[in-house]
Amino acid sequence: MVRRPLASLNYTAKLRPPGFNGSHDINFIAEKVCEFVLPSLNGLLAALETSTLEFHPRDFADFVSHSNPFLSSETSEHIRRAISVVKQDSNNSYARRVLSQYATESTVLSSNRVVLQVLTVKRNMIGCLINAHLHKAKSADPLEKEHPTSVHQTFDDVWSTLLTTPVKIDATGQVDLTKIMRTEYIMSLQFFADMRSFANELLAQGNVSYEFYYSEIMGISLVSTCKS
Repeated sequence: MVRRPLASLNYTAKLRPPGFNGSHDINFIAEKVCEFVLPSLNGLLAALETSTLEFHPRDFADFVSHSNPFLSSETSEHIRRAISVVKQDSNNSYARRVLSQYATESTVLSSNRVVLQVLTVKRNMIGCLINAHLHKAKSADPLEKEHPTSVHQTFDDVWSTLLTTPVKIDATGQVDLTKIMRTEYIMSLQFFADMRSFANELLAQGNVSYEFYYSEIMGISLVSTCKS
C-alpha cells in the first residue's frame, strides 16, 4: 500500500491561530478536517464518480499521482484521529454537527469512505478509457462504418467485454500506463486482503456497522484488480 503522507492534511502551521498551542491546536485542526476538508473532499470525489467527462490516459495518470496519498495509512490515521477528537468533544461543535448530519443521510464521513471514493473514481476512469478504446476500434472497422451501431456502453457492457476480451488501452504519445496499472493491481489486491481480514474480525464480534464501508471497498477492490 502507498505510504506517503497527505501533504494537505499536514497543515498545522497554516491553521494554527496566534497564541494557540498543544491540545488547542489538535482540536482546531480536527474541527477543520471534519467541518471543511472531509465534506469538500466528499463532494469533489462524488462529482468525479458521476462525471461524464471524456477521460484520457494522462488524466488517469494525474489522478493516480494526486490521489494515492489519500490511500496512505498515515493519512487514514490523521482522519481517524480528527474524527475521534471531534466526537469526544463534550461541546456540540459545528464540526460534530456536520458529522452527524452526514451520518443521518447515510453518508458517514470517514477514512474508509475516502478510500472507497478514490478507488471508485479510478474504476470509473479506467472504464471510460476502455469504452473510448472500444469506440475507436469500432470506428476503424469497415463493417461498422457501413452498418453503424450504438457506441454507448453501460459500465456492465464494458465490464463484460473486459472479462471476455483483453483490452489494451492505446496511450501512445501520452503516458505509459504499464507501471501505473501494475501498481494499481498490487494496491487493489492489498486492499481486498486487508478489508477481508477486517471484515472477518468485525463479523466475529457481531459488528456489521455500515460506517466502515468494508464490503464496498472489498467489492471495488476486486473490480479494480480485474480491470488492472
